[in-house]
Amino acid sequence: MQSNCHLEPEVWRATVTVVPPAKAATDNAGLELCFDAISHGRLLFASSSDARYAFEEKVLILYADFRPILEEFNAAVIERIQP
Repeated sequence: MQSNCHLEPEVWRATVTVVPPAKAATDNAGLELCFDAISHGRLLFASSSDARYAFEEKVLILYADFRPILEEFNAAVIERIQP
């Protein structure tokens, strides 16, 4: 599985499902998980504010591009499952 974003150990956040801070585990995090971590997670540790801000900016820009596609997909799924 190819990662959409890379969480560095110094900028990962706790989410409802705890994501281990090991780099190998966080490399597989998808864009939605990265966005959810930024939006709803709690920062546990950041060795560099610049690295954290760069990561958050990258994820927010990618998610802003991805969100309209996600909304269109969700609407199509809902339309298909409704009788």
